[in-house]
Formats: sequence, C-alpha cells, structure tokens
Amino acid sequence: MHEILDESERRWHIHLTLRLVATLTKKYRDLRGQAPCNPRQLQSMRQRNLWKGIAVTLSDQPLNMYVLAIIYAGDVVFAVSGALTAGRHRMDILGFVLIGTITGIGGGTLRDLLLGRTVWWTQHPTELLLCMAAALATYFFIKNDIARQKAMIWSDALGLAAFGVLGCHVALTFGAPFVIAVFMGMVTATGGGVIRDVLTQTRPMIMCGEIYASAAVVGSLGYAALVQFGLPQGVAQLLAFLAAFSLRAAAIVFKIRVGPPAHSRRWGEELGER
Repeated sequence: MHEILDESERRWHIHLTLRLVATLTKKYRDLRGQAPCNPRQLQSMRQRNLWKGIAVTLSDQPLNMYVLAIIYAGDVVFAVSGALTAGRHRMDILGFVLIGTITGIGGGTLRDLLLGRTVWWTQHPTELLLCMAAALATYFFIKNDIARQKAMIWSDALGLAAFGVLGCHVALTFGAPFVIAVFMGMVTATGGGVIRDVLTQTRPMIMCGEIYASAAVVGSLGYAALVQFGLPQGVAQLLAFLAAFSLRAAAIVFKIRVGPPAHSRRWGEELGER
C-alpha cells in the first residue's frame, strides 16, 4: 500500500514539474517575442506597430551585395577624407591613422554604443584594417588635397547613402524601435565626420547648410518604412539607397544650400553670399 502511494505521489510530482517547465517556457517565449506566428500575422503586427514605436526584429539577412560593396568603398573614402584633414593640420603618421580610422568607423561605433550592442569591429576587424590601410596609403602616396575633387565628392555621397541604410538595418535587426532605427541610420552616416571635425576643430559639414544629414535620414527612413510595409529587404535597401543618393546628388549638382528659417533657400551660392 505504501509503495502504491509513493509511486502515485512520484508521478504527481513529475506531472507538476513538467507543467511548471512548460508554463515557464511559454512565458519566456512571450517575453522574448518568440511566440510562433505565421507570415500573415507577422505582416499585420508590423503594420500595427509602425507608428507605435514598437520594433519588429528583422531576420538577420546579409545586406544586398551592391550596397555592401559601396559600404566598403565608403569606408575607404571616409578614411581618406579624415587622413586629408589630418594632413591639413600637419599631423604625423599616427595622427593620419587615428583621424582617418575614426572617420571611417566612428559613426558605426557610436551607433553600437548607443544601442548597447557589441561594437562590430571588435569581433570582425575587416573594416578597421581597411580604414587603417587607406589612411596609411594617404600618408605615403597622396601628396595633394583631393578632398574637393569630384571623384571624392561623389564617392562620399555614395558612402553616405549606403551607411544610412546600413545603420538603420543594423538597428532594426537588433530590435530598435522605428524612430530610433531611423536616427541610428543618420548617426552611422554622419557620426564619423562629426567626430573628425570635433577632433580637428573644424566646423562640421552638417552645420554648414549642406543637404548631408538630411540625405542620410531620407535613406534610413525610406528603408525602415519599406521594410515595415513588407518589401523584401534587398529591394528596400536598393530603393532607400537610391533615394538618399539622389537627394545628395541633387544638392551637389545644383549646389543647394538650406539656411535657417530667417533665410530663404539658395541655389548655386553659399549661405553667406547675397
């Protein structure tokens, strides 16, 4: 009789333990947002949460191949522009490498720190090494200031557009809310240049009336909106990149400057000119 009771009690304890584990597992899934849902439910959730600031985590798919290639080219362009700034201030080789590398990876580093995310180049230093190599090449082989040449200006525009999309993509994948992801796209695209200008006591370009940060915001906002409305990530990346680049290209071609509210927009002239 005692053996029967002991066996029944043991089974009851096992049953309670299994139910407790199942309940805790379900609660954990709900808290982590991992409750299973079909694609239609996920799309509906994205639509509802678009303006509520609630993030829908994207699948961690790689960036579009063309956008990724432009990002690496943008690393080089930004690093060279930073190294040229170091040259104007007559820095030594360490100064070239420091300012050039900060310009290339500073925006993404600032983005990851703000998101509380592991800084990507501490685990995958490819872009860090690329920026350092570009800065060293500038120190040894580029004797003239080419920052104002057309090739550099247009390459910078390409990098700006690509980094705006990249920053937003990383933030959304990390689970950031919609508005925060858009802001992180702008930070990624412009943060390195701002840090460079602060270190070299130069007036940042985003404070000179240039349509620069605005173009990055257009790219990151466009990407976040297109993804939230269900477009494939590769298509959204290309469309957002083209939108940001087109705006920056228009500002370069037509020399568009936008001043404070007291000033009207000026086309083809500097803000200070009359």
